[in-house]
Amino acid sequence: MTGLGTTSSGTRAVMTPQVSSGFSPEGFRMLFAVPQTNVKFTVGAPENQPTGVRFVYRVQGYNAGGSLVYTSDYNAGTTPVECRTQVQVVATEANPVTRIDVLCMTPNAGGTPVNSEFQELFDTLEYMGDSTAPAVSVSSPADDSCVSDTSVTVTGYSHEPDGTYAGDRLEWAPSPDGPWTLVGAVAGALPPPGGTLYSWNTSALATGHYYLRLTATNLDGLETVEVRRVYVDGAAPTVIIRSPLAGQIVGGTVCFDGTVSDYCSSSYAIEYRPTGSGAYTAFATGTSVVNDPMGSWNTLSPPLPDGAYDVRVAATDGNANTATVTRTIILDNTAPVAQLTSPAQCDEVSGIVQVVGVVNDANLSGWSLQYSSPLTGGWVTISTGTGNISGVLGSWNTSGLPSCAYTLRLRANDASLVNCNTSHSAERLLNVRVVNPGVCDDIDFNNDNLFPDTTDIDAFLSVFSGGPCI
Repeated sequence: MTGLGTTSSGTRAVMTPQVSSGFSPEGFRMLFAVPQTNVKFTVGAPENQPTGVRFVYRVQGYNAGGSLVYTSDYNAGTTPVECRTQVQVVATEANPVTRIDVLCMTPNAGGTPVNSEFQELFDTLEYMGDSTAPAVSVSSPADDSCVSDTSVTVTGYSHEPDGTYAGDRLEWAPSPDGPWTLVGAVAGALPPPGGTLYSWNTSALATGHYYLRLTATNLDGLETVEVRRVYVDGAAPTVIIRSPLAGQIVGGTVCFDGTVSDYCSSSYAIEYRPTGSGAYTAFATGTSVVNDPMGSWNTLSPPLPDGAYDVRVAATDGNANTATVTRTIILDNTAPVAQLTSPAQCDEVSGIVQVVGVVNDANLSGWSLQYSSPLTGGWVTISTGTGNISGVLGSWNTSGLPSCAYTLRLRANDASLVNCNTSHSAERLLNVRVVNPGVCDDIDFNNDNLFPDTTDIDAFLSVFSGGPCI
């Protein structure tokens, strides 16, 4: 087209070239991205054409299917470069035009307009433009959501309410300021509502925050942009077991304490099996926890055999990243054996007494042998040990102790942490009477607090004949 000077409309008119590659001197064509129902423009006699020649413009409108829906001839007069003839192409909403062909003609001798191959001159074009950008929405992933570190399916929709959809594109960037990298682009076709828009390959990205930008454009150059911030999660959850410790001896209810955490949501299961064999059995589950109780394991319901067990905490986050911490612990639900075999119950003892018994446990922590009486005010230790024993537990020196009833106590503890705060223990008690010689210098010669009686006389005669003071 050639731009001309100001016409009677006050605007610059344009005229088709006489000869130009890609343009026909026989007419021009208007193509509309937005379907039209009312198009106006003015036409006039071409520049530098013979005076006195009457020019007629044939205007034809076609719908999107190429069918003719409008045709009319317009008399443009004889004065060159005067676009005074108004053209109005009218179509229905149901059958609008998307193409208008305009041809400048002259009447033949019979008055019928024929192709004169003159140039066309037109001005003041009015048509309906698209002032509304496409609607666009990303349904998934949601803003600030965690996504896979392999592939992310982006779903949503685009919609062009009153124009022609040009296409859309999806881009990603490590920052809202870019730089932006193209994921994909589609021209022309609208995606199905709520369907898959793009698949974003995240396998080469490091764990962290990224931005997705979906841009939809129509043929009028209007565009709509929607941005999502997401977290590409390629990191496994953090799993820490604070208790029980590796190799720890436990029994009863075992308390697990520690941490399971992840930037994204995480869940975990605590499981056990006999060391080195068989499938794991879960006994507790939970979600994220930080330095707090994680679960408990009742090893008595059902009762489990003593021995070594593998326990593990297996955690999984929302993107199927997993982490497992496993350790071996020793289960001991058997109390120690503690027996006193000598002296016998209710024996009378004196002097140095050899206390005989048995202490036995697979995980013995220690044992103690003690005595007590109303005269001692508490327990007095005779001997202690940390190993299994069968035989003399200790020598009890009763010399100097008042004659009285005494209780012997044997206590044994193992190394098992039972019910999270105690241990297995065993206790045996034995009652004896200590009978020691007294001082034979008063009327109660045998020191039995009964006097006078015949036994005092027997005790006196014993001492008198060289025997001990009893």
